[in-house]
Amino acid sequence: MDVVLAEPDTEAEPLICTSPLGGECLEDQHCEEGVCLISEYAPFGVCTVECQSPGDFCVDTEGNAVEGFWCIQPPPEEFRKLTHTEIDSFCVPICDSLEECKLLEERYEACAQPEYKGNPLYPGSPMPVCLNSGAMGKSPVDPYTCANWKATNPGEPESKQLCANYCAYLSSCQVYASGESLEC
Repeated sequence: MDVVLAEPDTEAEPLICTSPLGGECLEDQHCEEGVCLISEYAPFGVCTVECQSPGDFCVDTEGNAVEGFWCIQPPPEEFRKLTHTEIDSFCVPICDSLEECKLLEERYEACAQPEYKGNPLYPGSPMPVCLNSGAMGKSPVDPYTCANWKATNPGEPESKQLCANYCAYLSSCQVYASGESLEC
């Protein structure tokens, strides 16, 4: 029996892991659909689509319903974006619990009505959505250059906070190896 050594296919497209709407991303190509929006709302980057009718169930700009999502529009004077500055309203996942949000992305911090700096965006429509409320009102950390890390995390950390701060740095700046645990 002859043994033939297989040669690697150097022309094959590299596989890129993709995320569903509401999941984590760094670039648009990481999203199954929509775009990757990195902003104060989700400084880790979130797959989303632009939507009509903020404060209501999500309908994309082509008139298609996006099931399980709510359309939000943060205040433009306060909402500093790093990507997709043409988008001012976008879909966020509706949730029943924080655990549901964490299935999409571990760094979601709350399942609550959409808010900005502690103020509800739609008091008359208290739909709970997945939020990263700790980032509200802060400039997001750019995961490509790590710009704004110092501004977002001011002060010298105490020794017992050093590990947690370092893990936050690794996570925000996307400098950890794939599969590495960030449990501190």
